[in-house]
Amino acid sequence: MRGRRTTALLAALVMAAGSGSTAPAVAAEVEPLATTSLHYTNNVDFASAPRNVGFNIWDLGPYPEDVDALPAGHRALIWVGGDISQCTSEYTDAEFNAIVDELAGNPKVFGWYLWDEPDFSSCPTLLALISKRANYIRTRTGGAQKSFVVSGGGDGESAPPELAPALSGVDLIGLDPYPCRIGESCEYGLIDQAVEDTLANGIPLAAIVPVYQAFGQTCSSIPTDNRKWRLPTGSEMTQIFARWDSLVPAPVFDVAYSWGVQPEWACPSLAGSTTLRNRFTQRFAS
Repeated sequence: MRGRRTTALLAALVMAAGSGSTAPAVAAEVEPLATTSLHYTNNVDFASAPRNVGFNIWDLGPYPEDVDALPAGHRALIWVGGDISQCTSEYTDAEFNAIVDELAGNPKVFGWYLWDEPDFSSCPTLLALISKRANYIRTRTGGAQKSFVVSGGGDGESAPPELAPALSGVDLIGLDPYPCRIGESCEYGLIDQAVEDTLANGIPLAAIVPVYQAFGQTCSSIPTDNRKWRLPTGSEMTQIFARWDSLVPAPVFDVAYSWGVQPEWACPSLAGSTTLRNRFTQRFAS
């Protein structure tokens, strides 16, 4: 584990050469090093550009040939889920179990992405479905492969108490507060709010996976008035990293949403920002 963490922003007083006077304070940004060695990003298969940044967990479908093609040191987080708008899965229980069975012994599978922001109030049967599948993964793989759900919400909402591993069987829960909005300064306190409320809901710190905001909506296909988020600057991303590090200092893995553009929800994205890619590369460096 890359366990050393540094302060995100340091203020240094620099003495003017040969004068004995004090120069103005200079803010030197020191990139916080990642506190996990496992890094996932969405909306891209295995590719050289995100690999070179340091990502090593990949957004793949349940296809053994794609998983087997991953190079040594890289693993798959298999997407088999739905999103907040859906109450049912595209897979029957028998189909899901067969998919897991085929990949259960594959060491290149890190885990299974079961759902994105499930809405249990609108979909009352969804919790039982997710729990059944999480428990099947644990039983079938002996816990070697993890079940994963993203929850919370961009405005700092918590993951609900129903997702507590002791109740749902889900191993890891991605938390996705997005602090940087169009026309506003980043509200980093949303990260604190999301983590604190999630812990209060009975979800242990060890189950929380940070989801870093690496997208905006300034070029999305939705109407301008409905666009909400903007891509963080390099300095803002450093502060996002530091805030997460202070709250969740040793996650199992971390997530950058999103590498690829999603025309409606994520445009621009990490793939199009040299500045942010460099920030992530510095953070992930050994």
